[in-house]
Amino acid sequence: IFEENEIVNREHWKLNTIVMNAVIEASREAQRIDEAYQILESVEKGLEPDSLSYNILISACIKTKKLDVTMPFNEQLKDNGQKCSSGGFHPDIFTYATLLMGFRHAKDLQSLLEIVFEMKSCCNLILDRSTFTAMVDALLYSGSIKVVGLYALCIFGEIVKRVCSNPGLWPKPHLYVSMMHELAARVDYDIVKSPYRRMWPDSTGTISPEVQEEAGHLLMEAALNDGQVDLALDKLSNTITRWKGI
Repeated sequence: IFEENEIVNREHWKLNTIVMNAVIEASREAQRIDEAYQILESVEKGLEPDSLSYNILISACIKTKKLDVTMPFNEQLKDNGQKCSSGGFHPDIFTYATLLMGFRHAKDLQSLLEIVFEMKSCCNLILDRSTFTAMVDALLYSGSIKVVGLYALCIFGEIVKRVCSNPGLWPKPHLYVSMMHELAARVDYDIVKSPYRRMWPDSTGTISPEVQEEAGHLLMEAALNDGQVDLALDKLSNTITRWKGI
């Protein structure tokens, strides 16, 4: 592939965008990120890369844990979008989902907050349920739960506010359970109780018996970890009674 690209440059031929993206994709799979970027630089003078070109590069950086060059690619994508006549040249949902995934695993809270702020500020980006869920999951995973838990709860509160104008944003039950799971071992009982209570009136889809059982266990775990043993025993008694009736 790289030899063919050299021939293209030597003979002053031009790759089209589809072929260029395929070459960059092949470089990503081979984890040859530097060479993939060289290909982009070698052809971009005669060919405009598109959002997919940069998305592939950003995904490659995440895959190879080269997070230090990930954000510059995102900035370059935005800069080129401002210069490009096409309105579709800008970071999209895939771009931001990839960035959230990478910095989530790196537990880089500051970068995650910057990404979330940028996503919420982007007028070209339509935030759907999956996008908000990815934000919350990334924040919950990224560090001190007493800090990130508050950020995650703020995003969660924003979801609930927006459902009045967009019912499609109602969270699925698993998001409530994910929040409880991350919060139960490390914060006070009252914070964990909030998503537990809101799961029934403020979620979409079926709350399966398995989800109900896990949520009940997490609530008891939160009470125990908060030193409220009597409350945990009371919840256990109520759970046993309720499950006998199910």
